[in-house]
Amino acid sequence: MAQRRYLDARAGVHGFDFERSASRPHIFFITVDMIPPESYELGSAIREHLRTPNIDRLLGDGARFANAFTVSPLCGPSRAAYLTGRYPYILVNEERAHEGFEVALRESDAIFPEYLRATGYRTKHVGKCHVGPAKFMAAFGENDTPWNRWAPPMADDDGYLRYLRELGVKPPVFRDPLTGLRPDRRTPGHAYGGWVTQPDGSELPEEATYSSYLAWLARESLESALTQAQMRHEGIYLQLDFFAPHQPFMVPGCYEQRARELAEHIELPPELLRGHGGQCGQAASRL
Repeated sequence: MAQRRYLDARAGVHGFDFERSASRPHIFFITVDMIPPESYELGSAIREHLRTPNIDRLLGDGARFANAFTVSPLCGPSRAAYLTGRYPYILVNEERAHEGFEVALRESDAIFPEYLRATGYRTKHVGKCHVGPAKFMAAFGENDTPWNRWAPPMADDDGYLRYLRELGVKPPVFRDPLTGLRPDRRTPGHAYGGWVTQPDGSELPEEATYSSYLAWLARESLESALTQAQMRHEGIYLQLDFFAPHQPFMVPGCYEQRARELAEHIELPPELLRGHGGQCGQAASRL
């Protein structure tokens, strides 16, 4: 029989009906930013030139939602929407927010991993959040380290830097970084990123990319969670939020040949090449 429970029992808020089940399937939720639909839509002319075996396998084995639309083209607001199930009051990303704009979920909000945790799931998270770390701590525990900043990870992610040291790889640097312009059209503005190499100019191995690090970290977290879950008969909810592709873009030099191959088949939209004063066009052609 279903029981009425609350995330905050003392205040009686965020109620939900809960019926304990002997079967508690594991759930893996993976997000990737800024992927155009042309890269995964069935029948897309671009897809035949992409190498996405893992995505293809997921499409073949799982359910595909062909008519799902985001409420916002920005990562923070769209993230807030699917986490809360509501249209967001977060309208901008923190990096470009004006004074007074909301950029983080409120403590009084509830996100769906909190309900999973309350019903007995062991919740784990790796990667970015960009809706404020407070709610992620409530959903995934105080050991969570949600990535809620905009600097390149080699600047301040100690875990990534330790991972690189163990690989014997120096932290990557931008070979020829791209930046936007401020409204005066002269002063450098936000960093767009660019190709990254090791400091001596040598190629950055694919396993040294930040995405590879996050995938490795998720695997480590999953293995630890499985050990505990088997002992306690728990289900696991693992959320992996990749940072890439996201500004500042960190494109490893080992992908340059692949980029040239794709450029033979994929044309950028004219409005992107035209840009404002040629700046966007220059950035697109250099990347």
